[in-house]
Order: sequence, then C-alpha cells, then structure tokens
Amino acid sequence: MREIAPGTYRAQLALDKGEHTFKIGSEDWASVDFGGGADPQVALDGASPLTLVGNNLRFAAPAAGVYRFTLTTDNPLAPSLRIDAAGDGDSGGGLPARTGDGVP
Repeated sequence: MREIAPGTYRAQLALDKGEHTFKIGSEDWASVDFGGGADPQVALDGASPLTLVGNNLRFAAPAAGVYRFTLTTDNPLAPSLRIDAAGDGDSGGGLPARTGDGVP
C-alpha cells in the first residue's frame, strides 16, 4: 500500500469474482498486523473496523475487476478499511492495479 495522505494508505488490486482472504501487515508482521474482529467480512463501499492482530479478513468480490483498498489509521487504535470498485479511468491516486489475492 502507498501512503496517499497522513494516516491514509491505498492499493488497487485486480481480483477475480469470488471470496478473497487477506490481512494487512508490515513485511515482518511486527509493526503492523491488522485483521478482522468477530465479523471479518469486509463489505464493498463501506468502512469496516479492523483489529490489532485480528483474524483474516474476507472480501467477496461481486465481479472480476479492479478494487481500491483504502486503509485509514488516523487513530491507530481504531483503523478501518474501505473497499470500492475502481471506476473506468480511475487512477486510484496514481496507483497501478496489482494482480493478486492480498494487499501489498
């Protein structure tokens, strides 16, 4: 993910239709490790709360396409993740779409 504003990070991923499981963390999982709480499902077009060292997150992509993942950490004790479908011509903050089943 790339920082696009203080406390806000974004990545765009090309996903196939269907269920995807992931977490958000630093390379060593020591300084950042965000997951889901009791309900790890992340909804499309809505901010979902994350927990520190939580469960794997789940996202059901309704169609194959490019999705924009926006992580907000203004309050490090209450981070949130929003997933939106990236529209045609949407640069996503200058980020290229990445292929994969996880957030870089």
